[in-house]
Amino acid sequence: MKIKILHCLLSQNIGGIETFLINVLRRIDKNDFYIDFISECETPAYNDEIRSLGSNIYQLPPRRKHPLQHRKMLYKLIHENNYNIIHVHKNSLADISAFTVCKRARVKSVIAHSHSSSTLTKIFHLLHLVNRKKIRRIAKYYFACNELAGRWLFGNKLYNEGNITIVSNAIDIDRFAFCQKTRDNVRRALGLQDNFVIGHVGRFISNKNHEFLIKLFLIAHKINPSSVLMLVGEGEVKTKIEKLVLQNGISDSVIFTGERNDVSELYQAMDVFVLPSFYEGMPVAAIEAQAAGLPCLLSNSISNEIALTSLVKQLEMNNLDIWLDAIKNTKKIENRENCNKRIIEERYDISSTVSKLEQLYRSFAYD
Repeated sequence: MKIKILHCLLSQNIGGIETFLINVLRRIDKNDFYIDFISECETPAYNDEIRSLGSNIYQLPPRRKHPLQHRKMLYKLIHENNYNIIHVHKNSLADISAFTVCKRARVKSVIAHSHSSSTLTKIFHLLHLVNRKKIRRIAKYYFACNELAGRWLFGNKLYNEGNITIVSNAIDIDRFAFCQKTRDNVRRALGLQDNFVIGHVGRFISNKNHEFLIKLFLIAHKINPSSVLMLVGEGEVKTKIEKLVLQNGISDSVIFTGERNDVSELYQAMDVFVLPSFYEGMPVAAIEAQAAGLPCLLSNSISNEIALTSLVKQLEMNNLDIWLDAIKNTKKIENRENCNKRIIEERYDISSTVSKLEQLYRSFAYD
C-alpha cells in the first residue's frame, strides 16, 4: 500500500519551498508514495506539472482572511484522506494553524520543516518565539535545510540534542550545467551579445533586498554602460522596484523576466549572480547558479554552508563599495567550470535527497 503524504503549503510564486517540492515530486517513487498538496491560491506554482504527475492540489481559504474556514477545511481534508504523514514547510512559526489542526485530527506523523533563518517583521518574530515551544508538543519530526534554519525555527536546544534532520535543498544538477550553445542562443534572443549581465533569481519580497540591488546596479552601470541587470521572479514588491528603476532612468538596462520555466537557461546568459538578501535558509537559486558555473556574490547574512564551490564570495551586507569592487573584478567566463562533482559530494543533487526522504518517510509511516 502506498504511503500517503500531504505537503503544506504551495504559494502562487516560485520560491525555494516550491522548487524543492517539485524537484522531490519529479523523482520520488510513485509506486511507493502518493503525494498531495494544499494551497491558498487557484493557480499555485508548478500547478500544471504537479497535476500531470498524478498529485492533487487542494485549495483552502487564506488563513489570514478566513482562519476558521481554513482550519475546518484542512481538518476535513486530513480526516477524509487518511494521510500517513503531514509535511509542513515553514519560514517561521508566526502561524502554526496547520500543526494545531494536525493535533486535533490525531495525525501521528507530523513533520515541521524549516526553510528560512529569520524574519523582518517584529510581531512575526515575537509570535515565532512564543510558538516555538508549542511546536514541540505537536510535531513529531523536525527537518531543516541547514543548521542556521534548524536553529532559527526550533531553537538551539533541540538542534544541539541532535533532533533535527538536515534535508538539503537539492537540485537536478544536469539541468543547470553550463552549455555554450545555450548561452549564445539565449543572449542572442534577448539582445545581450555584447552586454555584461548581472543576474538575480528570487521572489520580489522584502528580505531579498532588491532596493540595494538597484542602488548597486545604478553605480555599476555608470562605470560600465554595457552592463544589464536581469531580475527573474514575481512578488509583492515588484511594482515598487519597477517604479524605482523607472525613476532612475535605467529601464532600458533592467530586464524583468517575470516567472519563467526556463530559469536554467537564463543562468547561462548571466555573467555573475548576485544575492544581497537580509536572510535566507539555503537559497536554491544560489545552488543552481553554482551548478551553472556562475561567479556568485552573496550577502554574509546567508549561512556559509551555501559555499558549495569556490565560485562563491560572501560580502558585507549593504556595503556598496565592497559589492561594487566585487562586480568590477568579475570578468566574463566563457569556459565555465563544471561543478557537478563538488555539488554531488556535498549531497546537493536531487537523487541523494529523494533517496534520503524515501527512507525517512517509510520509517515515519510505520513508526
